[in-house]
Amino acid sequence: DEAAVVGVGNLSKAFTWDDPVLGLFSSHFGRRAMSGHYQKLAQRLAAQARKAAPRNRTLFRFAAALAACLAVKADLRTRARTAYSSKNRRALSSVVADTTKTIALMRRQWQAHREIWLEENKPFGLEVLDLRYGGQISRLHVLRDKLRDHLAGRATQIDEFEVKPQNFLGKYPFHGRKYRGTASPVFSVWI
Repeated sequence: DEAAVVGVGNLSKAFTWDDPVLGLFSSHFGRRAMSGHYQKLAQRLAAQARKAAPRNRTLFRFAAALAACLAVKADLRTRARTAYSSKNRRALSSVVADTTKTIALMRRQWQAHREIWLEENKPFGLEVLDLRYGGQISRLHVLRDKLRDHLAGRATQIDEFEVKPQNFLGKYPFHGRKYRGTASPVFSVWI
């Protein structure tokens, strides 16, 4: 149930940093779609950004860009794996197109995040966000390339989709929803 999932806290951080190929966070959701929730939220936040006081517009533009990106990205990996598993080439082609769209939306979110950071802070520390967004955009390119290679017959399988999704973060919502735990399993073991 979408309302039950959404009611437990801010999922946007985890969905933003979730690796689109591995789906470390999204695998906890099974086939529960989040796109509809974020699409509605993006529309409401974009409207609010247009009428917000000048001092709040940057914040609302960032929130709207975040929701617009997650309206596509939150379910992207799950849709890709489902289409791959069912050998649905049309659905895989749709995911390729949505991956391209997500790359553009992630760039817009990144720029909106930079804008709010620089409005509130000095530039120091912004490089961390730049690296995180750069990593996500790179991994979205990897996902798109893997899907294209599979569709073109250059790759008979996608190894990351051959493995059953693991609930390694623990019982939701009690696991951490931070960059370290969702971007890569390697970050979870770093000391």
